[in-house]
Amino acid sequence: MEDQRHSQHSGTNAPWAALLDAEIVVRTPFVSGRLDLPLSVVDLDGWRAALDRLDAGEDVAWREMSRGPSLFIQLTGERECPEVVMEDEG
Repeated sequence: MEDQRHSQHSGTNAPWAALLDAEIVVRTPFVSGRLDLPLSVVDLDGWRAALDRLDAGEDVAWREMSRGPSLFIQLTGERECPEVVMEDEG
């Protein structure tokens, strides 16, 4: 039983489970920016789920309930094209 529980949660027990150093980079003809942030295994799992939802044609919000930056992607924004919004209240 102990081994099954460990294998089910092995992602959270990985040696790098604490935090990874990451950066979000945005570059367009109109705006560019870069934001450093720490990511956890939970954040990466959330990003994978967000990418799966985008692939299925859904809008996504990533890290919206976390401390630090949040990323929102609408496939059809105000100008009928994709819209990406990053908010960082920190």
